Amino acid sequence: MYDFYLGSSFVVCKKKLAHACEVNLEVIWLIKGLKPSARKIAYFRKNNAKAFKQAFRYFVVLLKDMSLIDGETIAIDSFKIRAQNASKNNFNQKKIDRHIKYIDDKIEEYQKLLDAEDNTDKQEEVRSKIEYQKSKKVNYKQIEKQLHESNQTQISLTDADAKSVILHKTL
Repeated sequence: MYDFYLGSSFVVCKKKLAHACEVNLEVIWLIKGLKPSARKIAYFRKNNAKAFKQAFRYFVVLLKDMSLIDGETIAIDSFKIRAQNASKNNFNQKKIDRHIKYIDDKIEEYQKLLDAEDNTDKQEEVRSKIEYQKSKKVNYKQIEKQLHESNQTQISLTDADAKSVILHKTL
């Protein structure tokens, strides 16, 4: 059987669908003997995206009504989402040190700006930025304390048992 996918692109592979139009009797019967190329299928999908969405929604409602799906499952096609324990929620000593150094540099930059500024409104704005950076630093110090108390090399803010996995990031 050929792979059909219920998602944003509806059909996994237009080449497989084009091949099915040539060899699968059921598909040949459905499309009345037409033999579209993969390119024609891609154009058709592009030009009728709204109709595909409506058909997909109708199909999902039909499956729910027939109690074949519960509507809780989510399927995503070629789309990356940030997991709950993503890299932004996972810390090691090197990452904490990097964040604290960045904050210290920002505070120093704001201090220089504060010394050079004569306008009291601007000074108040810069002071609030310094206070914000200091509060961030306190948060990172607390994370650092948790890391040392856990005797682990890394700590997750969302799941204590989770560990960060290094994946190759594409640019």
